[in-house]
Amino acid sequence: MSDIGCLVKSRAKRKRRAGRRKPNARGKAAIPSLAALAAAELYELPFGKWKGYSLAQVFERDSGYVEWLAREVKAMAGEMARAYVAGRATL
Repeated sequence: MSDIGCLVKSRAKRKRRAGRRKPNARGKAAIPSLAALAAAELYELPFGKWKGYSLAQVFERDSGYVEWLAREVKAMAGEMARAYVAGRATL
């Protein structure tokens, strides 16, 4: 097979892989549904200085902490924080 044929196949492969990614074409995460936003708003943090507080309560008092959770934490709290921050940005 010629070098051009390999190049065309590798481009097609990259396009297929890109289609599987969760973020949209601009690299931003998809906007969560209203149900996901409501669940994230009520999610109580199980650790840290805001343990027992909901994400909405923490965001009102310390929005930087919720944004840090969204960037740095990979567990459930991070997922909820990412959904909450993305949902707040769309309101």
